[in-house]
Amino acid sequence: MTEIETLQELITADDVKRLHDFATAAPEPYNPYSDFGVLAVVETIDDRLYAGVNVENANYTLTKHAEEVAILLAIMDGAIQRNGRGFIKNIFVAGYGTMAPCGGCRQFISEFAFSGTVWIGLNRHDKSVLIDYFKTLLPLAFGPGDLGL
Repeated sequence: MTEIETLQELITADDVKRLHDFATAAPEPYNPYSDFGVLAVVETIDDRLYAGVNVENANYTLTKHAEEVAILLAIMDGAIQRNGRGFIKNIFVAGYGTMAPCGGCRQFISEFAFSGTVWIGLNRHDKSVLIDYFKTLLPLAFGPGDLGL
């Protein structure tokens, strides 16, 4: 079985709809400066869901991305696993554009993902969906394993 076949078995259209529905039930993004609203959902390995939205700041460097917010909510709820083991099973992001994560989010996600974590990006304009293993979005990532964990 190839990775693509594995992905098709792991993530179905119903899964994408379930994650999208959970994301859209979250509060609206706070994006008065860019008008680029992003919704994210982290699904943990024990099937809990956490939604996040981007929260902009006039000083753009202080802006929080939806992926970060969802991950932080999961951590605050105790989802983190110690010793370098990831807890993110799936991460879903929806917005109006190509929904591949920015470099900073890739590094942030890699801290809490594992080799089987699946990335799902939904472009809400054209309804196109990107599904791939997260590890392909940040190959050779620096993470807990590099620190001996």
